[in-house]
Amino acid sequence: MGKDRFVFIDWLKTVGIFLVVVGHMPMGDNMFRNWIYSFHMPLFFFVSGFLYHQSNDLFSFLKKNAQRLLLVLIPYMILHICFTYIQDYLFYKDNLSIDNNLIEPLCAWTLGKSEMGPMWFLVSLFVMKVVVGFYDRIIKISDSYRYLILLIASLCVAIIAYNFNFYFNYYQIASAVYGLPLLVLGIIVRQFSLNRLFHNVIILSIVVVASVVLFPQNHVSWNGLAFANGFALLYIQAILGIALLSSIFSFLSKLPTIVQYISSGTLFILGTHTILIQVYKICYKMVFHITTPPPYMGAVGALFGALLIIILLYLPVKKLLDSKNWIAQFIMGKELIFEVKK
Repeated sequence: MGKDRFVFIDWLKTVGIFLVVVGHMPMGDNMFRNWIYSFHMPLFFFVSGFLYHQSNDLFSFLKKNAQRLLLVLIPYMILHICFTYIQDYLFYKDNLSIDNNLIEPLCAWTLGKSEMGPMWFLVSLFVMKVVVGFYDRIIKISDSYRYLILLIASLCVAIIAYNFNFYFNYYQIASAVYGLPLLVLGIIVRQFSLNRLFHNVIILSIVVVASVVLFPQNHVSWNGLAFANGFALLYIQAILGIALLSSIFSFLSKLPTIVQYISSGTLFILGTHTILIQVYKICYKMVFHITTPPPYMGAVGALFGALLIIILLYLPVKKLLDSKNWIAQFIMGKELIFEVKK
C-alpha cells in the first residue's frame, strides 16, 4: 500500500462505497435514501476528476483505458450472469430462461445499459475520460483557464441536454454528459489546491446548514436519469454532499490500514456487493417467509447490513490487493482507477 496519500480522498472513497452499498439495501426510509442518492455517485465523479492525470499521447491513453475497461468488465459480467442463473435455478425457477439469464444481460453489458448494475459507473467514467482526453489534446491554452472553460462548456451542454430531455443512455452517454461537470470540478479543486478550503470550521458549518435547508425531497438517480429535484438542485445538492464529507474528513490526519484497503478496493466492492445483497434477501425470505425486510427496517437496518457486507468483502479485497498476480491486479482495477498519491 502506498504512502504519502491524500487522506481525505481515501476516506471519501471508503465512505462513498459504503453509502453505495447502503443505498442498494432494502429499506423503507426514503428520506435517508434520497440524501444518499443525491451525491454518492457524484462523489465518485469528483474523486475521479481529482485523481485525473493528463496524458501527452491521446492514442495510447484511449487504447490503454479501453483495454483495461474491457478486462475489468468481462470477469464481473461473467460473475453476475453465473450468479443470476444459479439464483434463479435454485429459488426463482419462473424467471429462468435464455432471454432473462443470458441474452438480456449480455445485451445490457455489451451496450453499457443501466441494467448492467453498479458497473455502469465505469462505462460512464470511461466516456468522460475520453472527452477530457480529447479536450486536452485539442485545446492548447493556459493551464490556469483550461479546465475552467471545460467546466463552463460541460455545464452548458448538460443544461441543453436536460432541457431537451436527453436520456440516451447506451454506453452511459447521458450519464456522462450530466456527470462531466463534477469530474471537471474535481480536476479544478486539485489544480488550484482548493481542497485546503475544506479544512475550515466555518466552511463546514455553512455546508451543514445549507445541506439541511436544501435537503433533497425526491429521489435522484444518475444511472436511471431521474432528476426530480430539478437541474439546479441536482448539482447544488451533489456539491453540498461532496463538500460535507470532504470537510469532515479533511480534519482527519491518520489513515487506518482498513480504510486504505477499502479505498483501494472500491471497484471490487462495487462489482460484488449486489450479489451479497441478493444473498441477504434470499436468506431473509427463507427465515421470515417474506421477500424483503418490512418498511420499519429503515436506515439503521440498511446501515447494519451494509457494514456487514463491507466486513465480509474486506478479506478478499485485502488478499487481491496484496497479490502480485496480474489477473488480481486487473480485477481490482489498479490500473483503471488512479492511485491516491500526491
